[in-house]
Amino acid sequence: MEIKELETINEEKLVNFMYRVRDKHQELFKDVTLMSQITKFSEEYNEMLDALKLVDNPDAFYEELADMFIVACGILRFNEALGQCLCKSVADEFVYRVDESGNDYSSVLATKVIEKMNKNIKRVWSKTKDGNYKHVSSYN
Repeated sequence: MEIKELETINEEKLVNFMYRVRDKHQELFKDVTLMSQITKFSEEYNEMLDALKLVDNPDAFYEELADMFIVACGILRFNEALGQCLCKSVADEFVYRVDESGNDYSSVLATKVIEKMNKNIKRVWSKTKDGNYKHVSSYN
């Protein structure tokens, strides 16, 4: 079965977006568990911290936050309170950051998450022994 890509919806509320990403996450990663997603969130968090150090590539930071948001939506499948808290925490990182011109990044979140989820939909995935998924090729 082919999974349809996520689409942009203008003026969408954060909670509605979280549930749409959660549903796509469930289609793509059917067999994950709460614990595998918590482990994955920690992995993505560490990658975000590494990306934060790349002063010459701020976009890498936002890509890692998008990954964190997607995994938080995966957690939302199993634990509503924890998933919502994590999603909103990641979203706050976008809202409260500004570029050199003083523009906030609140509109960047959905774009980055949609780009990453659609990229993930096109990838080939393999389930690891610890219950996580890794894309098969490092170039995709």
